[in-house]
Amino acid sequence: MSYTTIKIPTQIHKKLKQLSIESKFSQQEVLEKSLQKYETDLFWEECTLAYSKLVNDEGDDDFSGTIGDGLDDEY
Repeated sequence: MSYTTIKIPTQIHKKLKQLSIESKFSQQEVLEKSLQKYETDLFWEECTLAYSKLVNDEGDDDFSGTIGDGLDDEY
């Protein structure tokens, strides 16, 4: 695995170090887990937004013409 160095504010580094100590994970592991959690949170936020748009869509329903198609219910 290759590595790189990034600049982060001292305060953020202190938080990362403290979380590392408390969790007994390396700073790299804490950062990786945090990024994975953030990515998951973003995914679900996007899903929620897309679902709310779908539910609240007041546009023309593509299937509205099928309601009165004259066919009997099959259930």
